[in-house]
This record gives sequence, C-alpha cells and structure tokens, in this order.
Amino acid sequence: MKLHQLRYIYEIARQGLNVSQAAEILHTSQSGVSKACQLLKEELNLQIFQRHGKRLIGITEPGKIILNLAERVMCELENISRVGEEFTQKRRGRSLSQPPTPRHAIVYLTQLKFLCSNIQRLCSIFIKVTQLKLRSR
Repeated sequence: MKLHQLRYIYEIARQGLNVSQAAEILHTSQSGVSKACQLLKEELNLQIFQRHGKRLIGITEPGKIILNLAERVMCELENISRVGEEFTQKRRGRSLSQPPTPRHAIVYLTQLKFLCSNIQRLCSIFIKVTQLKLRSR
C-alpha cells in the first residue's frame, strides 16, 4: 500500500466519485489514478467503490472504512507538513548565536519516521481486521 493510493481514493471520494476531476486536482492522469486504485483493490482483495460498468456509483462498506482511515492519514500528513514548516520557521527565527544543532534534526526526523511507519502499520492492521470480520459474516 502506498500513500499516493490513499490520496487518490480520498480525492475520488471528495470529488463525488469523479475520477477525471480527482486526477486533475492531483495533477496526474486519469489512467494513473485508475491504475493505482486497481492495484490497491487487488492488494486489499476487496472493492472500495461500487461500479456500474466503468462508472463509480458508490462506496462499499469496507470502502467507507478505508476512506475514513485515508482521511485520517491525509490529516496526519498535513500535520507532518506543519511540523516541518514550524521547525523551519523556528530555525530561521533563531539568532546566529543559537544555531540549531544536529540533534534537533535527528529528533524531528525520528519523530517523522515513527509517525509515518505507524500510520501505515495501523492502516494495514485495521484493514486486515475488517477483512476478517467481513469474511466471518
């Protein structure tokens, strides 16, 4: 599972299931978005969107759960970006007598790595649990 796949399905849902419009907002091709969604569907072994022919007409129950998680991931990515901006602004605001140390960068990068790895792990665990629940029905 890749972050861009989550970003794509999230944007498709935000755009009322319009893949072309989502692709335009994401500055990529419609075929690239469709292919990434197809790969995610195959990796998870479940449908995210309901289809009628080639058209998306709805979101499946597991798709709703995945989209909810994808939205959380997108929010956390924004938070990560804000941390980076704040760190950069703080560093720029320091006087020359107090330069940032390598330790600041190490702490920031460690926190960033921890957050990214845990988001992906939590999504994977949640999806597997959801799949097990769906299969047991």
